[in-house]
Amino acid sequence: MPTQDRHVAQAAHNNEMLIFIDTYDSSDSFRDWYTTVSYYTALHHFEAILPIVVPEINKHRTKSLLETHYYGHEERLKAMADYEFVDIYRPYSSLHKFSKAARYNNFDTTRFTKTLVKKYLTDVEIACKKVKGKYL
Repeated sequence: MPTQDRHVAQAAHNNEMLIFIDTYDSSDSFRDWYTTVSYYTALHHFEAILPIVVPEINKHRTKSLLETHYYGHEERLKAMADYEFVDIYRPYSSLHKFSKAARYNNFDTTRFTKTLVKKYLTDVEIACKKVKGKYL
C-alpha cells in the first residue's frame, strides 16, 4: 500500500504530465490521456488524505466504515459517497466516468472538454484540502 507521501508525490508527478500535455497538445489530440491522468491525479489526492482523516472520522462513529486505503475503483467510489466526502465525490465521480469513456468507449472524448476536466480536478483538489483541514 502506498504511503501518504507517495500519493502526494504521484499527484504532483501527474500534474507535471498534465502541464506537459496542455503545453504541447494544441490540437487536443491527447484529450483521452489528459482525462485519464486527471482522474488518477484526483485518485491520489483522495488517497493522500485518508490516513489523516479516516481515523478521526471513524473514532466518532459507532461503526468504522471507512478505510485508510482503497484498492478498487468501485469500493473507493462507494466510500467517497459518505457524507464526509460528498464535495469530493461529485467532481471525482465525473472524472471517473469521463476517464472510463476515454479508455473504453472507443476513446470517445467528445462529451467533455479539457476545461471541464480541469475544473473537476481542481474541485477535487480543493475539496480534499478542505476535508483534510477539518481534521488536522
